[in-house]
Amino acid sequence: MNVGGGAGIYFWNKRPRGEVGLYGSLSVGMITNIGASIGDQLCLMFGPAGTVLAGDSITIGVDIDIGVISIGGMLILSAPPVSLSWPPTFTSWPPPAIIGWTPEVIGIGMTLTAGISALPVSYTVMPGRTWIKPLTP
Repeated sequence: MNVGGGAGIYFWNKRPRGEVGLYGSLSVGMITNIGASIGDQLCLMFGPAGTVLAGDSITIGVDIDIGVISIGGMLILSAPPVSLSWPPTFTSWPPPAIIGWTPEVIGIGMTLTAGISALPVSYTVMPGRTWIKPLTP
């Protein structure tokens, strides 16, 4: 199991002046390794911040260790239109919202981290949710 969280500043090349804002994200998924690290990530999203950055996504990534440093890359995919509710209800599987859903690549990312891990290569699949707060109109 892998748990991730992040926060930072985003820039959207919105016409005419661009949009700057804050974002926060949480994700929980699966990883093929055991370890701990901290580092930075740079992502390029393909579309408006309110559509592709804010909301749900699925990240598929690979990290390669070089000593205590890891470099990685990821594809960010659109998530199926399902909602998170508690307690979860499983009246049908798969949920009707994901029948006919086709994932789209909505972004790419690169990571640079420092830490320790049991294996030299890690693969991750992480569904996540991101919130944004625009600071400019």
